Amino acid sequence: MDAAIGSSSAAAYDAATATFLSSLVGLAYAQFDHPEWNGQIPSSQVPQGYTQIAAFKVPNLDLTAAADAFLDAHPELMPLVSSDVTALAADTAAALNTQLSNALEDPATLAAVTAAATPPQAAAAGATDVWFGFALAPISGNLSGSNIVAFRGTRTVVEWGLDATAVQVPVPLAWYKDGKLRLARVHLGFLILFAFLKPQLDAAVKQFNAKAVGTQVTGHSLGGAETALTSIYLKLSSLLTPLQSYSQASPRVGDSTFVSVYNYFVRSTFRIVNLADLVPILPPTSLTIVVKGVKVSVQYAHVGQEFSYLWQTGDVGNNHGWQINYNPATGDDIPTNTPRKYPNSGIPC
Repeated sequence: MDAAIGSSSAAAYDAATATFLSSLVGLAYAQFDHPEWNGQIPSSQVPQGYTQIAAFKVPNLDLTAAADAFLDAHPELMPLVSSDVTALAADTAAALNTQLSNALEDPATLAAVTAAATPPQAAAAGATDVWFGFALAPISGNLSGSNIVAFRGTRTVVEWGLDATAVQVPVPLAWYKDGKLRLARVHLGFLILFAFLKPQLDAAVKQFNAKAVGTQVTGHSLGGAETALTSIYLKLSSLLTPLQSYSQASPRVGDSTFVSVYNYFVRSTFRIVNLADLVPILPPTSLTIVVKGVKVSVQYAHVGQEFSYLWQTGDVGNNHGWQINYNPATGDDIPTNTPRKYPNSGIPC
């Protein structure tokens, strides 16, 4: 099996859905910008036909340092991080899957990581938690509404540090290819952030409207990375069907094995990308980094179907921005899956 399998029957990209979900990303940003809301979106701003059922908080901590602390606490993961061997015996993979899953779900582990890596910025601000998103459910009578999870993108200094890291660890997903079992790997910083979201997502799912027509997950930037992890988690843990994922400006989240598993199970995934934006080309597809003094070769790939556009504002930040770039482009139905053609640069490639 490969990354193409499972994606051929994906639902079509829908411009109205993309526009609606983009507006909810804006509410997630507003939720962060208005701490006096205490996570609750004003009823006047919640879309008609929906009710808010959850507000998601994450620690405002340096997740690069948290990643280091996590590897210090779990040295058993280092052989997989630093090894070039990607094929594992089935029993070994199963044991490591269980070990990692238990570690990420252990409240004591999360508490230790938080205590070890709380940055000066958070302490100076007098707050250790920040609002990161919310969940909505359609009210009775809304026969066309889906359950929705929405995440904002990067807003704090320490979150930018998270975006810059590239260490990978295995996750409880495996893919059988070329006669070998391969363990999926994802960005450790993104995974740690997801570990804080996971219990909140579990609680939200229990409040989802069982009569909803499906589930939709959306996010911008860092929230786009969490959209990918949330989508595959909800699909496999809660068997939510149908499930759609719409992200904007998402960085790459995992390796090709992760992408293969993801694309097989989450078939309706659409990544909206401004081709002038740097974030979607990070982390690089292939790079060598140093982890605990060991050189590590990692590779990354994108999930889902890309819908792109080109909007060069002349400013790196504005090329990536939700308000000034992605939201208006999505609302005008500019993104397309048609291959882009550019003038010949004269540089051989």
